[in-house]
Amino acid sequence: MHAFDIVKNVRGRAFAELINELSKYSDVVGFVLREQNELSDEGSLFLEAIKAEIINEADSHSWPGTILLLDTARVVECKMSASVVDAIRRYWDGFFDGAGRGFPEDIFMKDKEGTLILETVGHERYGLIRIPEISLPIKTLMKGGYLKPMLSSGNTETIGGE
Repeated sequence: MHAFDIVKNVRGRAFAELINELSKYSDVVGFVLREQNELSDEGSLFLEAIKAEIINEADSHSWPGTILLLDTARVVECKMSASVVDAIRRYWDGFFDGAGRGFPEDIFMKDKEGTLILETVGHERYGLIRIPEISLPIKTLMKGGYLKPMLSSGNTETIGGE
């Protein structure tokens, strides 16, 4: 398994390609709605677009990357599908801008065993990716300085002799 820190916000076409790539390994995608972050009209449209794929929705003190001591947030989990990927690509513009745009604050993806593929903490501008292979989109983001390999993850491949 290869692990990467997301060190710069991935946007535009690169974001769309990364979502496509991560969806190949994911069976569940989750979104976190914090009470203090009111949904915008576009954020509501996004939730409407994924509504048919929701498999779990609950208030929680924790989700991947976060534990709240006093508050809760609404965690919405969906079955990963082409329609959810399309909605993410259409409405989102990066991992770290959700709350400021009136969208869910965080996004995470899990495989069928429950292993995290993606976790983000939007307001802290933190993200982590775990994938079984290093594909061309991942290599491109590494070269662009968006992803940094985590040395303890078993990453053995180097890019461009680095």
